[in-house]
Amino acid sequence: MEAFHTRSISLPPRSHPAIASVNEQLCRLRALSLEKSSLSVFQQLSCLKELNECVESFLELQGTQQALSKESVRESVLDGSLRMLDLCGTTRDIFSQTKESLQGLESTLRRSRGSESSLKNEVSQYMESKKKLSKVVNNCLKNVKISQKKNPETATVIGTIEEIEEISISVFESLLCFISVPKLRSKWSMVSKHC
Repeated sequence: MEAFHTRSISLPPRSHPAIASVNEQLCRLRALSLEKSSLSVFQQLSCLKELNECVESFLELQGTQQALSKESVRESVLDGSLRMLDLCGTTRDIFSQTKESLQGLESTLRRSRGSESSLKNEVSQYMESKKKLSKVVNNCLKNVKISQKKNPETATVIGTIEEIEEISISVFESLLCFISVPKLRSKWSMVSKHC
């Protein structure tokens, strides 16, 4: 009997489509994070939503499940998730407070076309609320930076999860900075535009 010699070619392993999707979204978010505009913040949030949809499939992969079977890894991932939930809650609260302040100012502007004292009072309250929100945003960002720590023994799966957390935090930092950065040159520059 003749011996057949077969050759096999070694191809690099193809990554799972879920991994490719996560990596693609991470690349898009990294590119968008370099831009600093209101449009890029909106695009980052949209891309973050898509990333989180891809992450669901990624977390269901067998390799991911195996990596998460270790208790220390699971604890680290859960801690990261809790940090993200805290950040989301703080961001929601900041948006609510900003919305309330703007609605109060808008209402006063509509009601008092000639009443300068109530307008001064409302603008002062708005500016004070803006300062308080800026302090809250700065504290929140400091806390996020302190709590971000890399696991030195990161495997590929865990490294990806940490990168997802890191880029998500970066998007929220951009959003919070965008909310807190715009400052009025003087207390009356905004009022003069409306009157």
